[in-house]
Amino acid sequence: MPQSWHLCNASFQSGVLPASQKRAVVLPRLKKSTLDPGSLSSYRPISNLSFLSKLIERVAAKRFVHHAEVNRLFPVHQSSHRRGHSTETAVLCVHNDLVRAVDEKHTAALVLLDLSAAFDTVDHPTLFAVLQRRFGVQGPALQWFTSYLSDRTQVFCMNGTESNPSQSSAACRKAHCLVQLSSLHTRMRSVRSSPGTQSDTIYTLMTNRFIVRFHHMT
Repeated sequence: MPQSWHLCNASFQSGVLPASQKRAVVLPRLKKSTLDPGSLSSYRPISNLSFLSKLIERVAAKRFVHHAEVNRLFPVHQSSHRRGHSTETAVLCVHNDLVRAVDEKHTAALVLLDLSAAFDTVDHPTLFAVLQRRFGVQGPALQWFTSYLSDRTQVFCMNGTESNPSQSSAACRKAHCLVQLSSLHTRMRSVRSSPGTQSDTIYTLMTNRFIVRFHHMT
C-alpha cells in the first residue's frame, strides 16, 4: 500500500495520469443467458480499468468532495454523491414544492426524460470552466483532471485475442471520480422570478439514468 500511495501522490503532484492507467480492456458479456450468443445485439460491452487507476480515481474524488464540503461549494439542493443525501432527499424536495404549488393554486408539471449514455454527453470545456470558476480548482489539480479525460484508449478482447488499441470517443467514463464531476456539471439548481410576476421554478437533477425537471407556474 505505501507504494500505491506514493504513485497516487506522484500523479497528483505532476498533474498527469499515466497513459497506462487510461487504457481500458473491453470484454463482451451476454446480457441474458437466454439470448442468442450468435447475435451481436445480445452482448453488453464491459470496460475494465486497472486496480491502480480505480484507486487513484477514488482518492481524487474523496479529496475533491472534501474540498467542496469544507468550503461549502456544493449547491444547496444537490443530493447526488453527498453524505447524508440520496435520491430520497431529492424526491422529497421536488414533492414538497409540488404540494406547495398545488396548495397555492398554481399549475404544476413534472417531466421525466431518459438520457441515454448521459455522461458521454458532458462537454469538457464547460466542465473545466465549472471546476475553475465555482470550485477554485487550479494548477496541478486542474491539469490532472484534464489529463484524466484526455487520450484514453481501449482494446477489445474476445477468446483471449486483443484488438489494436483505439482512441476512446466517449466524453466521460462512468468512473467514480467522473460521476462526482458530472453531477456538478449539471447540478440541481433553482431559478425564481421576481414577486408578483409569473413564477417558474426549475430543478434539474442528472444521474446516469435520467433528468428530472419540475416547473410550477401561476
